[in-house]
Amino acid sequence: MTNLDIAATADSLNANEPGNSKRLFDVVAWVNVEVCNTGDVYGTEIAQLYIGSPAEGAPVKVLRGFEAVHLQPGEKKKVTLELTRRDLR
Repeated sequence: MTNLDIAATADSLNANEPGNSKRLFDVVAWVNVEVCNTGDVYGTEIAQLYIGSPAEGAPVKVLRGFEAVHLQPGEKKKVTLELTRRDLR
């Protein structure tokens, strides 16, 4: 078993622009996640990006991205997950 630390930031959110079928898959935000293996053994973490909507009847949270991160002891990696206009609908 190993210990993993995760820190996340969101950059460049621009979802207010109206979307149409040609622009649904344009990236409107990047979420940067730094994952660090603070343990003594090799480990894998699945960085997951969930978003929620205040809309009535919408799910509490929806998975919109993920990436497996393989880390040696003491290793740190940055993962960038993208959000498209479609992800925010």
